[in-house]
Amino acid sequence: MSDQDKTKEQLIKELKDMRLKMAELEAVQKSLSEKESRYRESEQRLELALEGGALGVWDWDVKTGQAIWDTGTTRMMGYEQNELDPNIRTWKRAVHPDDWEKVSEVLNGHLSGRLPFYEVEYRMRTKSGEWKWVQVRGKVVEYDKEGKPQRMTGTMLDVTERRQAEDELRKSEEKYRRLVENAYDIVYTTDPNGCFTFVNPACLQHIRYSLEELTGRNYLEFIPEKYREPIGRFYGRQFVKKIPDTYYEFPFMTKNGETRWYGQRTQLLMEKDSIVGFQSIARDITERRQAEKEKQALQAQLIRAQKMEALGTLVGGIAHDFNNMLQIILGYSELLLGLKKKGEPEYNELEHVIETVKGGADLVKKLLAFGQQAPIFPVNLDLNNQIRELIPLISRTLPQVVQIDANLTDRPVTIHADPNQIDQVVMNLAINASEAMQNGGRVKITTTSVELDNKYCGARHGVKPGKYAMLSLSDTGRGMDKQTLARVFEPFFSTKQRGSTRGTGLGLSVVQGIVEKHGGHITCESEPGKGSEFRIYFPEIDPDFRLI
Repeated sequence: MSDQDKTKEQLIKELKDMRLKMAELEAVQKSLSEKESRYRESEQRLELALEGGALGVWDWDVKTGQAIWDTGTTRMMGYEQNELDPNIRTWKRAVHPDDWEKVSEVLNGHLSGRLPFYEVEYRMRTKSGEWKWVQVRGKVVEYDKEGKPQRMTGTMLDVTERRQAEDELRKSEEKYRRLVENAYDIVYTTDPNGCFTFVNPACLQHIRYSLEELTGRNYLEFIPEKYREPIGRFYGRQFVKKIPDTYYEFPFMTKNGETRWYGQRTQLLMEKDSIVGFQSIARDITERRQAEKEKQALQAQLIRAQKMEALGTLVGGIAHDFNNMLQIILGYSELLLGLKKKGEPEYNELEHVIETVKGGADLVKKLLAFGQQAPIFPVNLDLNNQIRELIPLISRTLPQVVQIDANLTDRPVTIHADPNQIDQVVMNLAINASEAMQNGGRVKITTTSVELDNKYCGARHGVKPGKYAMLSLSDTGRGMDKQTLARVFEPFFSTKQRGSTRGTGLGLSVVQGIVEKHGGHITCESEPGKGSEFRIYFPEIDPDFRLI
């Protein structure tokens, strides 16, 4: 092969190699172009993400102090990109003076290696002069050969709205806290099992316990024992499911043992779908409940007084007519008896008629006394002397197994009353007491002076405040249950067996009628197995008082 042919073949080979290299270069350029396009797309997506998330990116040359702020950072501060000189001095001037110490401490802590990250929230001044809260995070990404920080990058997030919301929430919570702490009403929370988790000062003041004594303890520990089971049942899971927000009343024992009543509203505390506890607001209603009871008692007394007045009028009228008929029967019976001698036919029958008529006359006297239509002849008398003179008669009248004890005041207790009717009152009560002590016991008679105030009188119809002589007669008998006690002064009511000849059921009604006719009132307290006590209150007068 000639040299010319060899040169030509070499050129062809080099040309082929050049074409291959050109093709490879075009492929590389195409790949680079595609990568550049993907990078631009990625950069655009990052910019959109930063804009959508109100997030800015910064890059700081620690050594020179120069910085690179993206558009998100400058826009966050209200500037265009070319309006700010991006360096440490510009940034420092924008930080709120009150926040600089905190910011500097965290930044230096990270630069010195004491803190792994730079993260802090502070206020920055915007172009308009307003202050905006930002959350800044960053980290050193380059160090020099000596290990000193060279470059730091990070993000800036606008958290103004979040901080404002937190501030509003804090103010709201503070307002609620002040309301709760200064409230007169009781506010407390419990866990789902009823153990205290929070109590306000009013609660501690009401029930006299300290915060340490209540926290963690179950509310049922402070409920009087007889109410625990029903209240615990009411406050249980059925209550939770059916009544998530309720009104109810409950008793609570204070530290000194007093039982106070509270009207309470309770609602569930929920997190997602789970019950985490209860919140209750309670108000002391003890006085209100007492007032309601007194009002009901007064209404009952008024109704009873009206009924007794009407019944007394009816009975009094009938008694007068009945007495007139008895006197006619008695007169003719005594006239017929006077015409006969003992042993003659019908003599004994006439005597029996006369005795029966006299018994009927005694019943009429009781009916008139009950109807408060029997005449009285009051005088100023010392109640103590009256009782002393009556005790021997009481002792002879009652069974020997009944002992009489007297506890009379040392000084005279003067009332304006009919002595005979006072004797009738005491004798009736003593006989009633002895009948409740078939196997023996004690009857105690006591006198004293008392001052009845507005509170006491306000709960009792027709009773006026003032000084009273109190006559008490108590026994150690079988006592009465609540149902019997409620009817004890009811006319014709008797615990004796029906058909018994031992009483008419008028005894205590007559006693009450006599007492009220003398301007007084009578009360009775009794429990089964603990005996009974009757207390009679007569207006006490000055011994020298004279009725004109």
